[in-house]
Amino acid sequence: MLKDEIAPSKSLYSTTFEFGTMGDGLLGSIDSLKRTVMENQLVHHGSNNKQTIKVLESRYREMFYPSEQKWPDKAKEDFLQAMEGVMKFNNIME
Repeated sequence: MLKDEIAPSKSLYSTTFEFGTMGDGLLGSIDSLKRTVMENQLVHHGSNNKQTIKVLESRYREMFYPSEQKWPDKAKEDFLQAMEGVMKFNNIME
């Protein structure tokens, strides 16, 4: 492991966080899949309709970069809470 080569005396805790933009329910999952399929079709087959391109690109982008400010605010709040929990669990913050 690279960590053992670089810093053998240090502890390592690795984690990831998922901050969904489409909701946790079945409808959000279906909508996310639908947007991904439509974006993929657009990339591979294109469209002659500029309005269609604009709408599909906007919907796909919204899945990753929501335009409403409340989403990044909530994601930041959730991230800080999660990191505090990780740090306390690993006795880093005390």
